[in-house]
Amino acid sequence: YAAVSLFRRNVLGPQSCNPEIHPPKFFLMWTIINITRVCSMPMWDRHYILPAVLSRWILPLHSFYMLFLSYSNLNKHKAWLAINNPGVIPWTRYLTQNGLAVFAWWSLFHSVVGFGIVLKYYAGV
Repeated sequence: YAAVSLFRRNVLGPQSCNPEIHPPKFFLMWTIINITRVCSMPMWDRHYILPAVLSRWILPLHSFYMLFLSYSNLNKHKAWLAINNPGVIPWTRYLTQNGLAVFAWWSLFHSVVGFGIVLKYYAGV
């Protein structure tokens, strides 16, 4: 369904873009999250623990903001989608929002554990 939806069109244009449930800012933040993940791994490996942990805090912050964007935009366009494209609502909730929520909570957990490591080994707490 997701692959076929890339080629489907509705009244406003491509179904995957209209209405704008996930604006370009959403995808830009996802790119920043992935770049941060890739850059923090070598820092952790080279034992630059504090910069790695600080950069890891970007992940849950951006993830929860992306989740907020997705929820609010889906809620804003829910009436239009229910009439013109009812299949998008459950798929967006199931695939995008649930996956993003799991990632956001997991990255928050990872950041808190990293913060605990910094407190234990660098701050002597």
